[in-house]
This record gives sequence, C-alpha cells and structure tokens, in this order.
Amino acid sequence: MWGCEAGLARDVVKAAQLNRRSAEQDYADAQFVMALTCDRGDGVKQDPVEAARWYRKAAEQGHADAQCEYGLLLIAGTVVERDGFEAEKWLTRSSDQDNVRATYSLSLLYDNGELVPRDEARAVELLSRAAEDAWPPAQNRLGLKILHGTGVEQDPENAVAWFRMAAEAGLPHAQHNLARSYIAGEGVEQDYRKAAKWYRRAAEYGFAGNGYPRPGVVGVIPVRLHVFGPQAVPYV
Repeated sequence: MWGCEAGLARDVVKAAQLNRRSAEQDYADAQFVMALTCDRGDGVKQDPVEAARWYRKAAEQGHADAQCEYGLLLIAGTVVERDGFEAEKWLTRSSDQDNVRATYSLSLLYDNGELVPRDEARAVELLSRAAEDAWPPAQNRLGLKILHGTGVEQDPENAVAWFRMAAEAGLPHAQHNLARSYIAGEGVEQDYRKAAKWYRRAAEYGFAGNGYPRPGVVGVIPVRLHVFGPQAVPYV
C-alpha cells in the first residue's frame, strides 16, 4: 500500500512539473490548473500568493474560472490587497462568460454594499440570473428575498418553489428553509412530516441550524466563508 501511495505522490509531483511548463508558455488552462495546484498544495508546496499570481495570469487571458477566483481573492483581501472595484471588474468579466458562480458572487458584492456602492436592483437581477441557471445557493437566497419581500415582490409560494429546487439539489440551507416553511405553513400547506424529512436531510449534510455546517463536515458547494462576512450566505 505504501509503495502505491509513494508512486501516486511521485505522479502528482510529475504532473505539477509538466503543467508548470505549459503554464509558463502562457496556456491559460495550464495557468489555472497551476493556481489550483498551488492553492491546494498538490504536488508542490502550498503557496496562496503564488496561486493568486497564476489566477491573475489566467484571468488576464480571459479564463472565466480564473477571473472568478481572482475576483473572490480581491474581495477576501487575505492574499492580495482588498479591492472591491477590481473584484467587480473580474467577476463581471467572468459572469459575462456565463460563469454562474461569478454571477452569484457579483450579486452578493452589490447586495452587501461594503466594497462597492450598494445596488439592490442589480443584485436581484444577477441573483435571479444565477438562480435560473440552477445555482443552488442563488436559488436559496432568492427564495429568502421573495419570502420576505426584500427588493422583490413578496410571494411565499414562489419562495418555497426556489427553496425546493435548491433543497432537491442537496443544499442544506435550502433544506432547512423548506422545512421551516412546512412547519409554519408559509407558502405551502403545513406538514410536520415533510418538515421532519427536510430537517433530517439538512442534518445529514451537516447543517447545524445556525447558518454554518457542523465542524468537520464538508458541504456540497465550495465554501469561501471569509469572502462576504458573517451576514452573507456561506456557500459561494
């Protein structure tokens, strides 16, 4: 077993070396993979600063995923200097290439209003687009806005429909919100059995009921909790 693991480790290192050669020849896909490799420490020493450099290089060549990642790094400000307007630029470029994660993140940026001027109408427009593109965190967040009438017309039944889509896709926050809707009979006929079913599903995914997964449990959507602060939906 150890021999197999050592061989696998050598393969990972070799793959990283080969990929670096392509990245240094300005292949955007290779640069993005190099960024991920440095970010995760796969076959190379983990180095977030080096990862940011490769994300930026790939982003400048129009790589949509790299543009999204670099935009999120600019919002977080932990590796590169925090800059909301630069983040807006890169997320917009990525979103314009139909990167749904960038569209959702851009919506949060406008809704939060901390790093760029708040624009609720634009935030809702982008959020709706991401939700219609079947991004579960966007569907859940749009459901919450519709449920409470925040920037949109209040419509509990429509809110439940969005919760259900995200819940069926496996998002624990949406499963929790759907369960609460069944408990309250808000937007749906009151049904404690269905509420229990969805509470159970959320718990199975590690939802602790406080907006965050239980310690040691990994959610189904990539997480950057630090990006938009404690008021934001944790799944980005």
